Amino acid sequence: MLKKFLIPVLFALFIAMFTPPAAHAAMRDDSGDDDARQSIREGNEKFARGRYEEAVESYRKALAGPFESVATARYNIGVCLYELGRTREAVAAYREAVRVRRGKYSKASYALGVALEDLGEWAGAEAAYREAVGASGGRSAEAHYRLGVLAARSGANERAAALFKRAVEISGDRFPTARNNLGVMLALAGRHREAEREFAAALAQERGFYEDARRNLALCRVLLLRQGTTDEVGRLTLTAAPPR
Repeated sequence: MLKKFLIPVLFALFIAMFTPPAAHAAMRDDSGDDDARQSIREGNEKFARGRYEEAVESYRKALAGPFESVATARYNIGVCLYELGRTREAVAAYREAVRVRRGKYSKASYALGVALEDLGEWAGAEAAYREAVGASGGRSAEAHYRLGVLAARSGANERAAALFKRAVEISGDRFPTARNNLGVMLALAGRHREAEREFAAALAQERGFYEDARRNLALCRVLLLRQGTTDEVGRLTLTAAPPR
């Protein structure tokens, strides 16, 4: 899926419409219940082969186990339903997983936010990402990143910049898309020299294989040379592509 949004700026903002790697991945069961653990293991094997319907049936067998297994099984069922394109059902499964763990299931809350974004339910997605941040003790770089994306969409660029910056910090500076997006927010604020540094860092972290950052860096340097001109303003596209 690829979506583009026109915005009145020059740089390309990379948005992960689905999820960074592993966020929609089946989880193993670490509870002490042998039957539940075996059912989840079987479901994970089927999931790895793309047999999502069969995986769901295996995960359902774990729903009679202890609450840890139930939460994991509900989350994994949600992952399968999401992969099957049954996003509304996935939302229900993720919500149930979060409920079982009384709101302390960061991965499920984050996945819930991603699914709600797919459905265009921005307010619900934001609430889910905030819940993911809380459940992670404030350490979910991905949830901060998504909150930044939502803030950028709404035009709250200063808040978006702070969220992208926090995502970079939490990740140990291993989040090039967040650095690129931070650069976009800085460029929108007219802080082109700072934006240039962010684009250059994002490109370096991807060893030069990050086209959005490369294009943004080149355009930013053009603006630095043409201080006060806006010839390219209006050509900028907000690009949303799923990093799989």
